Amino acid sequence: MREFKTVHEKILHFIVVRHDLTQFQHLHPVFSAADGRFTVRGLTLAGPGPYRLFADFAPAGGMSGPDGMAMPVTVPIDLTVGDEGSYQPQSLPEPSDSVTAGDYEVRLIQPDTLHAGVESRLTFTIRRGGAAVNDLEPYLGANGHAVILREGDLAFIHGHALEDPAALRTGQIPFMVDFAEPGRYRVFVQFKHRGNVQTATFTLPTVVGTSSSADTGMHTGH
Repeated sequence: MREFKTVHEKILHFIVVRHDLTQFQHLHPVFSAADGRFTVRGLTLAGPGPYRLFADFAPAGGMSGPDGMAMPVTVPIDLTVGDEGSYQPQSLPEPSDSVTAGDYEVRLIQPDTLHAGVESRLTFTIRRGGAAVNDLEPYLGANGHAVILREGDLAFIHGHALEDPAALRTGQIPFMVDFAEPGRYRVFVQFKHRGNVQTATFTLPTVVGTSSSADTGMHTGH
């Protein structure tokens, strides 16, 4: 395959996580049309153990969603790094509505209970030095990105923030999310400020809910 559609400014989004969800990278490999290969640069596997790589792309001629946007395909690849016997999986941090990313404080506004199968609004507010960041910048053609993975089976969601220019000026990044199944999820939220991309990470529990057919602007894969 040598022809791809551009989705959020890239033809391939490459997500790398360790199975215990303590390691995360979002990279964009370089494509060579001459041989049809992608080259990954800047990949760092910081510790031993099992990893899962997600290649997220939209083939030319592929399906489009109701909004006309290309529907990406997500291909998972598993690999083991180093001596698997020395791998010591870490438990997920307990849920918290506030985390730090560098010198930024990121707060999560969400429903009291997240129900699987029910569309929910998650809003992340960005502050620095106690003040709202009022000059957030779009990142890869979106107000923000979120990679969401379920503990255990690593069910995958790659989401993009709602288009709301006013929200960027108040330090807010809203998403609509439909968690397919109950469980605990790890949410990696990425935003851009003053040319630098930051990643804030949250643990979110979900419970059994009623299915919803609403369009969330996110796609899922295994």
